[in-house]
Amino acid sequence: ETEFKQDIDFRDGGNTIYYRNNKTWSIMYMQQQQKFPKLVSKIMDLLLLLLGESPLRAVTQGGVSFESYPDPLITLLNSNLTKVLLSILGNPVALPNIPAMGYFPLYNHTCDEDYVIKTGKDNTD
Repeated sequence: ETEFKQDIDFRDGGNTIYYRNNKTWSIMYMQQQQKFPKLVSKIMDLLLLLLGESPLRAVTQGGVSFESYPDPLITLLNSNLTKVLLSILGNPVALPNIPAMGYFPLYNHTCDEDYVIKTGKDNTD
């Protein structure tokens, strides 16, 4: 994570500073594994095949990192069909909240909040 301050503005005769803290992220390698029963794995394999998913896909680095890119499985996950089917089945599985695909989709160069801090010019105690 890298942070940089922007819109820096000295106020109150130089006694306070206003700024926005803008953040960016870089990518690190990560691997996560989860074991499923064979039946669940076969169902997932069939679903991925029907959706046209493949092990390799050409996507820009910007798409993978921050801009997001279209993914059929994520589209299905967020579809009304999936929500209706899960509600009929009594919601046996909690779906993850994944609105877009990527490491930090639609999130780079975002500010956490605006800051106003004292400079110490009027009082150093």
